[in-house]
Amino acid sequence: MIKITILFTLFISIVFADLTDYLKSTKRTFNEIEGKVPRITVELSPLEYESLVNITQIEQVKDIIIGCNGDASCLEDFETKVKLTYELNGEKKIFKKVTFKTGGKYSRAHDKVGFNLKLNGDDLLFDRKQIRLRADPNDYTHMRSKIAYDLLNIWNIPSEQENYCELYINDEYFGLYFIKDTVKSNWIKKTYNLPADKEIETLYYCNSKAKLNIGDQCLNQNDKTSNYTEPFEELLERIQVSESIEDIEKFMNVDLLMKNFAIEFLFGSHDHFIISGHNYFMYQREDSIWDMILVDFDSEFGSGIGTYFKYVLHKDVENYGYKLSMEDMRHMKNIENRIFDITYSKDKTAFKKALREIMITGFNPDALFKRIEELKAFIAPYVKKATTPRPDGRLPGVINLAGDDTTHTYEDFDVVSVIENNDETVPSLKSWIQNRFEFACEEYGFDKKEILKEAAKFRGEKLDESEQETSSSEEEVEVSSSEETDDSSNEETDNEIKKSNNGQCSKSLEKELL
Repeated sequence: MIKITILFTLFISIVFADLTDYLKSTKRTFNEIEGKVPRITVELSPLEYESLVNITQIEQVKDIIIGCNGDASCLEDFETKVKLTYELNGEKKIFKKVTFKTGGKYSRAHDKVGFNLKLNGDDLLFDRKQIRLRADPNDYTHMRSKIAYDLLNIWNIPSEQENYCELYINDEYFGLYFIKDTVKSNWIKKTYNLPADKEIETLYYCNSKAKLNIGDQCLNQNDKTSNYTEPFEELLERIQVSESIEDIEKFMNVDLLMKNFAIEFLFGSHDHFIISGHNYFMYQREDSIWDMILVDFDSEFGSGIGTYFKYVLHKDVENYGYKLSMEDMRHMKNIENRIFDITYSKDKTAFKKALREIMITGFNPDALFKRIEELKAFIAPYVKKATTPRPDGRLPGVINLAGDDTTHTYEDFDVVSVIENNDETVPSLKSWIQNRFEFACEEYGFDKKEILKEAAKFRGEKLDESEQETSSSEEEVEVSSSEETDDSSNEETDNEIKKSNNGQCSKSLEKELL
């Protein structure tokens, strides 16, 4: 019995060491909470809470499509100053006069709402002044955006960071949220190692069909220089007169651009640059070179393509979009995309190099299936708590009763281990990864075996040649709690969570192992 206990303890240590080791090579300020779930508590007065609930009653058709003519930025925000308590492992940090406001645009039509935080004065959390809390209620895996951001961090691509947290407003449990930083002036200074007193004047946010054509408008993010558009206009003019990728390289980070294109292709992004001209920043660095910075990864890996095709393009997507080509994505909207045509359509060499690199260093079934199981084992008790309904039948944190009902169960999360699809419009996470990886190899003439072999070498592993054919198609052993029944009380779940934060596995994992 002692021997079994020792072996089990060693296994637990390995599981959670792997969880944090995944990002140990990155320069993330969020690494201090990787493998942990802090608690964030916001204090509102009764009147403020009532106002929050009233303002968040948003219905997509009535309030956004009709009321805002499709532009969700017209929605009224709730905003106030609050006391915020950050708690982890029994230690508390208290922040006062934190600006607390509703966050997101079209996601405001969900039943669970996101929030934006801005710390006061010189206060920082994870070396950041601005923090976002997002519920991603449509993602029943509770990990799509986490996997996306972690990959970008591993690839050393300028991007936001993301981890998990539990949100409480007053004493009310609001559920499992994602905590992330956000691209603002402070973020630019930290990411690009600029002086604290440096004025950031050339950061532009693009969110409306902006394909970097002359006439496109992207917003300067510095309130003091909001009308300073000359650098961005000059960028568009230089793109317009360019004829080759060599021309583009003179003023733009083409290596980063190609990696961004590869990411959009592999992730099946419909809400970024190639398809929508949306959710990205353009930043002119100190050396005058422009970087494209992608943000918002809440509907990746095939999760939003079916809806986008049906309601925006008014057509059906074939086979979950597994085989959407780059040209398919480029021509979904009849909008000129000169920089795409120059850097991809004319010559795919740079793109193929970037694509192959990120497939080897992260986007492949062998690496991601393992990561999915690690995350699943870690967040399982938190998801169990977050999917335990309130007395009214709705999930914790649901305040927009007019919004889209995203009620789901722990069992909906538990099937993240399964490759087979069980939804007509959204592929399973593993199914998307496997099929998109295989299509990328097919489309660009990559040897799948060679990619997986190099990927194993990159991870410091040796791939068994005899198992290589099945390594990316076999379903991973489920480390789940599907065998547990009638164990959903918050008190019992909280005990599991405490064990998880102290480096322990959930009861379900222990049950399967023993």
